[in-house]
Amino acid sequence: MSIDYKQRNKKQWETKRKNGTDTSWLKGKKLPYPIWNKGLKNPALSNRQRGENNPNWKGGVSSENEKFRKTTVYKNWRIAVFERDDYTCQACGNRGGKLHADHELPFAEFPDLRLEILNGRTLCVPCHIKTDSYGNRISPFVIKETTI
Repeated sequence: MSIDYKQRNKKQWETKRKNGTDTSWLKGKKLPYPIWNKGLKNPALSNRQRGENNPNWKGGVSSENEKFRKTTVYKNWRIAVFERDDYTCQACGNRGGKLHADHELPFAEFPDLRLEILNGRTLCVPCHIKTDSYGNRISPFVIKETTI
C-alpha cells in the first residue's frame, strides 16, 4: 500500500469518528450512551394522525359487521366451533387446511344467534363457497317482499 492510501484512509476514519458514524468498534457491544428515543412514543405525533386527523380518514366507514368480527368474543366463538368440530370440515370430512367458521343461520339475519356455538359449523373453503349464504349471496332465510 502506498502512503497516500494510508493517509487518506486515516483521514476518512477520523472524519467518521468525529461525525459519530463509525461503528466498527461497536460490534457485539452495548452502546456507551443511551439511545434518546428508545421505548418512547411522542404523543404529539401519534395523536396528530389518528381518527379524523388522518388524511386517509373516510368518515368512519367500517361497518358494524366488520367491527364485530374483530372482537375477542367473536374470535373465541370461532375457536370454540373449530375445537368442537375437531378442525374437520363438516361437509366433506377433510381435516385441517384453510377452514372457515360458518353460521348455519346467517350472521346478518339472526344477530341474536351470532355467538351461539350450536349455530356454527366448520367448513373448508371449497365447501363454504358452495353454501347458499356465502359472501353476498341472497340467503334463503331472507323473505323478499314484492310490490305489485
